[in-house]
This record gives sequence, structure tokens and C-alpha cells, in this order.
Amino acid sequence: MHERFNKTSICSVVFLDIIDYSKKSGAEQVELKEHFNRILSDVIKDVAQNDRIIIDTGDGAAIALLGAPEEALFISLTIRDAISDLHKRNVEGLQVRTGINLGPVQVVKDINDRPNIIGDGINVAQQVMSFAETGQILVSRSYYEVTSRLTQEIMQMFSYYGVKQDKHVREHEVYVVRPSQHEHAPDTQGLASDIPVQAAAGKRHTDKELAWGLLVLALVVLAALLLDRNQVAPVAEVTAQQETAGQAKQSNKAGQVHEKDANKSILDKFTQSIKQGEKSKHCTQAEAALGHCN
Repeated sequence: MHERFNKTSICSVVFLDIIDYSKKSGAEQVELKEHFNRILSDVIKDVAQNDRIIIDTGDGAAIALLGAPEEALFISLTIRDAISDLHKRNVEGLQVRTGINLGPVQVVKDINDRPNIIGDGINVAQQVMSFAETGQILVSRSYYEVTSRLTQEIMQMFSYYGVKQDKHVREHEVYVVRPSQHEHAPDTQGLASDIPVQAAAGKRHTDKELAWGLLVLALVVLAALLLDRNQVAPVAEVTAQQETAGQAKQSNKAGQVHEKDANKSILDKFTQSIKQGEKSKHCTQAEAALGHCN
């Protein structure tokens, strides 16, 4: 362990938090911590001492594992199963949520000259833990990317949980470890925790492509409507102009025919009256028009 001090290492960090620990009475806190410490001691006893650093956080613990990354997953599952066994024995008070991250840390000495860890590896593990519900195990993307490629069985243990934002406005893409068949799945607040990772990723891409497709279709329809409107309006205007011109032409022609018939009628009546030697009531007007009046 001494050769690791003040050196940066990439390790798996398990961050455990006891739900509502600070709200309990002093006696309840002591009882919960005894159950928690006993479970933790039993779980890590098989991990080499040089490959682990345990930090007591008061309302939980952080475990840095410097060996194989999958150890963090197995330890978290074992702790969850042990707590589930407690609940079966009617010890309901201990509720824990867990976050796992794979990242850089530095091993340093604490105030009591014991090994401690600092760095982004433990900070992100704590943030991932804060997104978890009671009984959930959430892991960061970096941890998922490494462990999910170890075996097919491990990959099938994860489901995509979504992108979460911490209080520092930093986004974290997290995955949830599926509960065992005999456990009740915790509330995921509408997130697709039971949807396979590949299906969730494919759904995001499909939704994005569908949105773009609908936008393009709307633009095409709008352009077609505008083009059709521009074509119909001139045609309607020309048609209206043609109809107006035709009506005016017919009106003028009818007026001319009417005036011609009236003049012809007056002239016929005048000619007939001359032949009969009579003065027509139209004579004065006709003679004036022909210049025969005195």
C-alpha cells in the first residue's frame, strides 16, 4: 500500500449511503451502523487488504477497490442481498442506495495517518449514488463501459437509466443494475430502467430521426400550398377580368342594337306617313332630323 501514496490510480469506487440516517435518533443510528458495519466486514473479508481502502462517511461508506473492476459490482450485489435478508427477518430500518464509478484517485494519508482517497473517482461515485432510489445500484458510464465488456452475463445485468445533472450542473450518464427476480423493482420515476441498453439507445436515435422527418414533411407541404396559391390567384384574376370584359362587350353590343332598331322604327313610321299624306306625331322630329322642316 505504501508505494501507492500520492500517486494517481484508476480504481473502482463503491459509495454507500444509509437512507434518512440523520433523521434517526441516536439509538437508531447506533443500531443501523452496527448492522451496516457487520455486513460490510463480511463482504470485503475476501478482498486483499492492499487492494482495498474503506472510508467511513458517517452515514455510509466509500470502498476503493484497486484490483479487478468487477469486484465493485459483486460487493454491491452482496451487500444488497444481505440487507434484503435483514428485511426478511423484520429488520426494516436499514435502507441503502449505492453508486459505483471507475475513475482516477490519489491515495493519501488522513488525519489519523491511515490511507484515504481523493479525486474525481470518489467524487463521481458519490454523485451517482445521489441519483439512486432506495435499494438501487447505479453505475457511471465509465464503469459500465469497462465491466459490460467482460462477459455477456455482466452486460445483461445493466439497463440504461438516463442522464442526470448534479448540483454543480455536471451531467452524468448512468446505468442501473437490475434487481434480482425475488426483489421488488424500485420506482424509476418513468425512466426506462427495465429496457435493455441497446433498445434504449436505439429508441433515442429513432425518436430523433422521426422528429426530423416530420419537420421536413411539414416544410414540403407548406411549400406546396404556397406554390398552389400563387398559381391559382393569377388564373382567377385573369378569369374575372375576362368575364368582366365579356359582360361589358355584350352590354355595348346590346345598346348599339337597341339604338339602331329605334332609329329604324322612327324612319319607317315617317316614310309611311308621307306615303299616306298624313302627319305623324313623329314628323316634326323626323323632319328636323332630315332637314325638311320649315
